[in-house]
Amino acid sequence: MTHELSNSRLYFAYHMRSAFLMCDLALRELLNEKDMKPEHFYVLQSDWAPEATTLESLKAHAILPEADTVQSLKDLIARGYVAKGTENGSYDLLPQGRIVRSELLDAYRTHIARATEGISEKTIETALSSLLTVQNNLQLA
Repeated sequence: MTHELSNSRLYFAYHMRSAFLMCDLALRELLNEKDMKPEHFYVLQSDWAPEATTLESLKAHAILPEADTVQSLKDLIARGYVAKGTENGSYDLLPQGRIVRSELLDAYRTHIARATEGISEKTIETALSSLLTVQNNLQLA
């Protein structure tokens, strides 16, 4: 079954992908400086509150498959950024990991601030609503 699409919808999809690729490239360049992979970043930027440090919660927050989350945790443990917790499969973010996490998040926030410079909050909210609808539609497909 084919659907008729307006040129603006096709253009929107093209630029959605383009924006993703540009953000991903910038993230990879930032991570190359620390010899890290995007998967490491996604795990580090997760919610590290005590109740959110199980494999399941880190995997869900990082939006990564379990195998990638497990490998990233192993890599971060080897670097001394994360430790295997003592309670029910939890993980702990170590002081050096907190420093690296903070540095990466600050650099990423700066990148996002530059990328969204000159865009009003109202426009951001409209774009976010559109992207969330796309994401929801894709999940339901």
